[in-house]
Amino acid sequence: MIKNETLLKEQIKRTTTYIFDLDGTVVDLENLNFDSFRRAIEEQVCRKLTWDEYQTYISGRGSRAGLQAYLSAQVIDTGMAEEIQKRFWTFKEETLKTRFSDVVTVMPGIRELLSLLRAKSRRTCLATSSGPQFTSLILNGTALNVFDRILTRQDVDNTKPAPDIFLHALAELHSRAETSIVFEDSHSGIEAAQRSGIFTVGVVTPGRNESYTAKADALITSYLDILEAVKTADPMYAS
Repeated sequence: MIKNETLLKEQIKRTTTYIFDLDGTVVDLENLNFDSFRRAIEEQVCRKLTWDEYQTYISGRGSRAGLQAYLSAQVIDTGMAEEIQKRFWTFKEETLKTRFSDVVTVMPGIRELLSLLRAKSRRTCLATSSGPQFTSLILNGTALNVFDRILTRQDVDNTKPAPDIFLHALAELHSRAETSIVFEDSHSGIEAAQRSGIFTVGVVTPGRNESYTAKADALITSYLDILEAVKTADPMYAS
C-alpha cells in the first residue's frame, strides 16, 4: 500500500460492490495497446506517438475517443480516427492471436481477490472502455470471465473520463456509490470514477503510471496489498 492505507481499509469495511477497469488493472496489456496505437498512427499520419501522449489522450478513453482527442491536440483532422482505429484493431488482434501469453499478463493478486469476493458474495463488475470483442478475448484467454456484470464502451454513450460507465455499473448491480470501490490505472479512468462519486483506487505499475494515478483516493501496487482487509471486512449489505 503506498497511499492512504487507513482510508482504504475503512472504505473496504463498507464496500459491497467492486468495479474494475480492464487494461492495466485486471490484466497488463498497456505495452500492447501503446505499440498498436503507435504503429497505426505512424502508418496513417506519419507521427510518432509518445508514451506521455498515449497516457494523456488515449489510455482509458476507448480507442475512437482517445484517437480523436490525440488528433485534435496535434491539429490533425479527427476524421482520420476511424481509419487509424481500424489499423489499431488489426495490429492488436494479430498480436493477441499469435502471441497472447507474451503480451497479456494477469495483474498480481487479482485472481485471489476475485475468488475471495465471490466467496464473500460481493458484487463485481468489469467496466472497460475496450470493445466487447477484445474484452471477451482477454477474459476468456486468461480464464477471468468471472464478473457479475461486464460493461464495455458499447454499453454507454460517453466513454471515460465521462462517469457514465460507472454510473451504469451502479445501476446494473443495484449498488450505491458510498458502498462501492473502483480500481483504475489511467488518468481518464480515475477522473471518470471520481466524477461518479465512487471511492477510487489507483493501481500503480512502478515506473510507468505514477503521475497518472496520483489523484486517486488511494493507491496500491498489487491486489495482494488488500486481501487481508477484504478477508476480514464484513459490511452490512445496502441497496
